[in-house]
Amino acid sequence: MKYELKKLEFGELIGIAFNIYFDNFLPMFLTSLLLMFSIYLVPVLLGIFIIPGLAREEINSDYITGIVISGLAVFYIIILIFIVLHNGFIVKYISNRYLDKTVKIKTVIKELIRIMFLLIGLSILVGLCTIAGYMLFIVPGIILFMGFFVATHVMVIENKGIIESMKRSWELTRGNRARIFGYFFVINLIMNAISSMAFFFLPVIIIPFRGLNPIITAVIFGIFFVLLIALTISFPACAYVLIYFNLRIEKEGFAIEHLANQFDTAFEAEENGIVQ
Repeated sequence: MKYELKKLEFGELIGIAFNIYFDNFLPMFLTSLLLMFSIYLVPVLLGIFIIPGLAREEINSDYITGIVISGLAVFYIIILIFIVLHNGFIVKYISNRYLDKTVKIKTVIKELIRIMFLLIGLSILVGLCTIAGYMLFIVPGIILFMGFFVATHVMVIENKGIIESMKRSWELTRGNRARIFGYFFVINLIMNAISSMAFFFLPVIIIPFRGLNPIITAVIFGIFFVLLIALTISFPACAYVLIYFNLRIEKEGFAIEHLANQFDTAFEAEENGIVQ
């Protein structure tokens, strides 16, 4: 589907975000499903390796503490990688689709792997800045979060470095941070409302399975839960891509056609540099 490339008002942005999400439902759902299953599967796999070691009689409390801390560190590192790649995939894929460009999933994945450590570094640095801001009576944290809101988009789409992405995001969001916060609040409010309604009916869905073994019932409930989250987490990311393009159109004051050509040239250069 070809989208009208222009500055979007709030209602238009939400509507087009839903259109983009449903037009690209399969890749959005599958990548989100992979993310959710990884979040639940990684602790299980870590448990398989860690628990036998904890069962040995000769171990002491310091050993247990070390194993648990190491396991948690590995868990958070792996999950961070999955989340960063998931967000980067949505930004790259949806940006191409929004600009009506042909996109190859294989090429997108290769590009994300190439910049994976930059994305991780950016996420950590932005996170630390935001946390530091929240420690200063919350408001500075919100300002920093909104200021760096499109840093990932800048890195993925414009091929900038970590500091350059943060600086450019800060400039793009200047004068628009209150509006971005409003977008962020309403978008997440919509998704929370949808999720809450779904969770309300979730117990009804698993009624036929109540006679089964409690463990099996819990597994079935967990599967439904993962599917539900996978269905909802990609939509906000689609909307945030539109926010990024809105900022560029408004701030830089040039024709959106030029932006599309610029993006196309950059993406072709990436493909030629990555795909042999």
